[in-house]
Amino acid sequence: MVSAMKHINCLVMFSLLMITACREKESFRETPVSRATFEQKDTFTVAFYNTENLFDLNFDGLEYPEYRPGTSNWDQEIQRKKVENIASVISAMGADVVALCEVENTNALRQLKGALERRGQKYPHLATGEGPEKSITCTALLSKYPLRDIKGIPVHLGGTSKTRNILETDIVIRKDRLKLFVNHWPSKKQPESFRIKAAQTLRSRLLELPGKTEYVVLGDFNCDYNEYLTFKTFGHDDTNGKTSINHVLMTVSGGKNPGFILESELAEMKPGTHYDLWLELPESQRMSYVFKGNLQTPDHILLPAALYDSTGISYLDNSFGAFTWEGRLLKGGKPFRWQNRWKKKLKLHTGEGYSDHLPLFARFVKGPFSFDSSRSEVIPQNISQSAECDEGGFEQSTEGWICSNSGVYILRDTAGVAGGKYSLRISGDAREKNSSASKAVLVKSGDKDLLNLKVRGSGKISFRTRPAGGAWTYYNFPNGLKPSKSASYSEINLKNWKELSLETGSQNGEIELEVRVGKGAPFCLWVDDVRW
Repeated sequence: MVSAMKHINCLVMFSLLMITACREKESFRETPVSRATFEQKDTFTVAFYNTENLFDLNFDGLEYPEYRPGTSNWDQEIQRKKVENIASVISAMGADVVALCEVENTNALRQLKGALERRGQKYPHLATGEGPEKSITCTALLSKYPLRDIKGIPVHLGGTSKTRNILETDIVIRKDRLKLFVNHWPSKKQPESFRIKAAQTLRSRLLELPGKTEYVVLGDFNCDYNEYLTFKTFGHDDTNGKTSINHVLMTVSGGKNPGFILESELAEMKPGTHYDLWLELPESQRMSYVFKGNLQTPDHILLPAALYDSTGISYLDNSFGAFTWEGRLLKGGKPFRWQNRWKKKLKLHTGEGYSDHLPLFARFVKGPFSFDSSRSEVIPQNISQSAECDEGGFEQSTEGWICSNSGVYILRDTAGVAGGKYSLRISGDAREKNSSASKAVLVKSGDKDLLNLKVRGSGKISFRTRPAGGAWTYYNFPNGLKPSKSASYSEINLKNWKELSLETGSQNGEIELEVRVGKGAPFCLWVDDVRW
């Protein structure tokens, strides 16, 4: 009876933890930042939205198969629904300038413009980044203000590889001009070196601008605000740790322990340095896209020092947000994407949904910049994978840990840590089959081959490690976590921290650590003090 009660209590505690985790993960999404909060004279809103394939009905030869008339059910009615759905989102945002990507061409953009006019939202000015060499989709812009000096900047990837042009244009607001650069960089089907080339193309153009030019860089960069902490684990690092957004566009400082550039530091930084507006939001609220359970931020609005001075146009501090339309743009905690279904081997459109990305928005003001004293910057200055900075205690970030599957939650937690302020909590519902829950690529900081970490929690847990290019070695609780060639899953209930020492056998200074879970049981594992 006592054992049964303990088991029931454990399940109740786990359920409460899971509810808390879900609420922490979902709460920010259902409450978009209200634009009314920032209403003041001489302000205007700039937004960005990846429309997830806004195609017209003409066959040009480059369309994806499901967007070719006569191949799928991409007909007049379905195409109209797609345009109207995207128009409803833009109309609800009410932004003055809307940058876009995944728009097929000028014709598709004009159809969207017409749908907005029928809703009472007039955008008389438009532009696309279409170039002589066609791409499947392009960058685009709708504006209530006049546009000048429109151009598409080609991005050369080398060989026959190509990507979308960067759209450059000036927005004319009475006597002032604000330059916009709309981006859609290569997807993560490609390694980081492809995005580096896009970033270098943009940076070269930015450095040509006269000093103190007021501009905004925005778009789908296909990399996260903290890309340098995670891209190795995701397997995208072919650039020796250098990232496009963090290092080329300089949203982090250099040095042994890099840290994010803060608003208060921009004036002291060299040209080409940027502040990423995601840093205005708490860590748990940074999301415009979800991949395998990971909250991701491929979409960005980056600002230079010129928008933080006392002249011309300035950023309206803490006005940035991801727009959810009071939750309508979400389904199951993810962006409510345009829906498809398979019929035999044919991909059909249902006419429901919007996009797999959330829109972003920020407000600007004609006048001097003023810090919002009601809320300080929420990011610590130094964030690094370096053991010298964080020592595996998750004090300043999740240190490159990622979810391996949907339905897994990774959060920094302050409850019962082994040491310091934070531990890492990895949790999820019972799974239908044995699978990976989370993983990280760890960099060796000492001269020993043992990987040490502390864990506690419950579930059917197993660990495995492998050096770069090597084979997996499993560590299972039933046999005392000794090295094994296969996984076995026994349910554990560790109320207190248990220190583990795993033999790595790695000689090159990097190792992949993976937390695996057995089917049929929910899991909630805390990890802390990871040292190698």
